[in-house]
Amino acid sequence: MSLGTIRERYVELAPAKTYITVCSHGLRSVKAEHILKEKGFKKVYNGGAWNDLQKSLEKK
Repeated sequence: MSLGTIRERYVELAPAKTYITVCSHGLRSVKAEHILKEKGFKKVYNGGAWNDLQKSLEKK
């Protein structure tokens, strides 16, 4: 879900589930995390930049 549509489309998400926000550089993921938390989502975590996250997952 893109940052541009998350304010309208968050209703499609289940608030009880866990979400990790990611983007290419890590800036939009922070904004998406904040928006979801403002909307009452409790289990939202910022994964940062997808490339960085992918590298850390590959190491494990």
